[in-house]
Amino acid sequence: MLTSISEELKDVPFYYSLPDLASTLQCTVPTHLEFKSALVNAGYRVSHFHHDPSAFKTDAPNSVVGSNYLLYCYHNYYTITTTTTIL
Repeated sequence: MLTSISEELKDVPFYYSLPDLASTLQCTVPTHLEFKSALVNAGYRVSHFHHDPSAFKTDAPNSVVGSNYLLYCYHNYYTITTTTTIL
């Protein structure tokens, strides 16, 4: 637990939950590694969130997180059944 907290991004106040994002976009949940890799390759920092194992913290803007999730859904051929704006 202490290792998890020490590796967490301290200058990022908010976190994202992968299941909550999946529920919002009505898509499947990617693995933490898949989503983390996409953000790191885009040049952003990412860490786990100590309170929720399926959540992460990042310095990426909301628009980048939302766009990456939409791309994940598109590339995995899952249908997004609602129109959602993520800002």
